[in-house]
Amino acid sequence: MRRRFSHAFEPPAPVVPVRLGAPGGHESAALDGKIDTGADLCGIPERLVIELDLPPIRNVRAVGFAGSARDVVVYRVDVEIDGLVFPRVEALAVDRTYALLGRNLLRVLVVRLDGPREWLDLRRPRIKT
Repeated sequence: MRRRFSHAFEPPAPVVPVRLGAPGGHESAALDGKIDTGADLCGIPERLVIELDLPPIRNVRAVGFAGSARDVVVYRVDVEIDGLVFPRVEALAVDRTYALLGRNLLRVLVVRLDGPREWLDLRRPRIKT
């Protein structure tokens, strides 16, 4: 998937359309997912945790970009990006209207960012046979 950076952010940011759903559930929500290579885990809007009734799996101590640590709940969520399905991805609830795609998901993809051209290329790795 090759996409232009979104100008909804300053500076422009790599964003892809995603669909989030509860594992084994039937309801899902479509929204933007911002690529966040600085995030250990994915983040999902707090309202979707409630709407999709996502299952909590554990508590962790997380530090945000401001540097203050706090205890947060980790949830499981199914993530779909351009037809690629990633089941049971760990995610934190975030106070945003978009999802954050962290390294726990990005580590299974090939991510190419071309800042000067404002392009994102995202795909599954080729398997050598």
